[in-house]
Amino acid sequence: MAMDISEQTYVVVVDEEGRPIITAENNILLCDKATQGLSSIPFTVNIANEFGIAYPLQKPCEQQENEPSTSSAAETPITETNEENSKIWNTENTLYLIDTVQKFDKQFSSGVKKNVWLKVAECCKHLHKTLNAKHCETKWKSLIRTYKNILLSNNTSGQKKRYWEFFDVMHAIMFKKPEITPVATCSSLRGLRVPDPEEKSKQNESKNQINVEENNEIDNSKSEIDEESGKENFESEFSKKRKRKNSEVEKRHRDKMQRLDRFNELFEKMIDKLPEK
Repeated sequence: MAMDISEQTYVVVVDEEGRPIITAENNILLCDKATQGLSSIPFTVNIANEFGIAYPLQKPCEQQENEPSTSSAAETPITETNEENSKIWNTENTLYLIDTVQKFDKQFSSGVKKNVWLKVAECCKHLHKTLNAKHCETKWKSLIRTYKNILLSNNTSGQKKRYWEFFDVMHAIMFKKPEITPVATCSSLRGLRVPDPEEKSKQNESKNQINVEENNEIDNSKSEIDEESGKENFESEFSKKRKRKNSEVEKRHRDKMQRLDRFNELFEKMIDKLPEK
């Protein structure tokens, strides 16, 4: 029975650089929108036209031969070849890294990141004999970059929907991080950004300023109330504000726990899909 291959039923599976995945047999990987199952079919002109892909697809090595290189050695964080790097970061190892980084999330927010990456590498050292902290950090930055690119593409009107096997687990971690601009609608999409320490400092200063202003408002309210009814009214107003603050704190806690539950659920599903050794 012939497969109904169209952009209505399938999306193209892409690699971490956003390129369609073409196998050595010149087959293209597609993901069924309904079942999330993967299919490998011959990459032909008709398939390329259906999904808006150039044909034949130029390989990365061909691009490097034809285009002048603008990157320096200092910009290349890993010295291993792409083949060696792909052996380190197969699907199973990549999922392990994502889960490990999630466990150290609080330390990344409060500690020295270099030291935290050393801890991550220590947890992941059994994955490959050459693995170190720089490998883990570079891979994580690559995952974030790919997540942002695919999120931007899939939320932009007119763009082809792209599939990435790690999108769901990365989305559960990244999408609602307080330091990342949330994507509310397609029209307001500005991409995701990981703020530097200076930006976090500014955010903390802003929060402190808000707290000072709220305290000043309470003090001003107290001084304006007459001596007979002032104390009672002030305590009532203060109680209302305190309840609102407690409610917001509880809501943030519930949201955080829901995100953690969602991440664990997605992570377990990804592990279940891995082939048994």
